Amino acid sequence: MKDQNTAAVRLKRFMNRENTVGHVFAFPFIFGFVCFSLIPVCISFYYAFTNYSLGSKQATFIGVTNFLRLLQDEVFLKSLAITLKYVVISVPLKLAFALLVAYLLLAIVFSHLLTERKLLMKQDNG
Repeated sequence: MKDQNTAAVRLKRFMNRENTVGHVFAFPFIFGFVCFSLIPVCISFYYAFTNYSLGSKQATFIGVTNFLRLLQDEVFLKSLAITLKYVVISVPLKLAFALLVAYLLLAIVFSHLLTERKLLMKQDNG
């Protein structure tokens, strides 16, 4: 009976702490991050340094051989060059377009405010 009473008191004390609610709300995110992001990334990092095929149940460590072989592959190098070209051209153009749209929207807002202020000043004077 005394053990149940002390357990209940400890549970009540834990639930009344200020940071318990934060931990309860953060738990689903932390759980999802660990299960769906952290563990798959770590497993992929492990498999990158091994010689593993889906049919076999054994992974042999081969170090950076996979990466060296990847850097000698013509298809990979060609796709890497195309990707870099796309990024170098696409990102500045998209950024410039976004800044232009933001500038135009800001100009429209300021012109409406200026027009509204002129109309209000006319009403005050006249």
